Amino acid sequence: MGRCELKVPGGKLLRVDCTVEDHHLRTVKLSGDFFLHPEESITILEERLRGAEAEESKIKGIIEGFIGEGRILIGLEPRHIVEAILRAAREAG
Repeated sequence: MGRCELKVPGGKLLRVDCTVEDHHLRTVKLSGDFFLHPEESITILEERLRGAEAEESKIKGIIEGFIGEGRILIGLEPRHIVEAILRAAREAG
């Protein structure tokens, strides 16, 4: 399992726990003191990330597409989530 804690300057804390198998995300857990509305969006985003290739362009596409569907992210930017997932995935091996 890999973990990353990212404190965004002037923003919120993001924590990512993930497992990786064959360079694909198997589990992803997002937590911290940021806000993503509607509230159930975090669980839905975690589900969408499962099975994704642990590659920056793939993860970025999923997250930006998801946020672009009318969700509101407060205290972070999508690039921060991408960065934290990639760091956690590298640690997971």
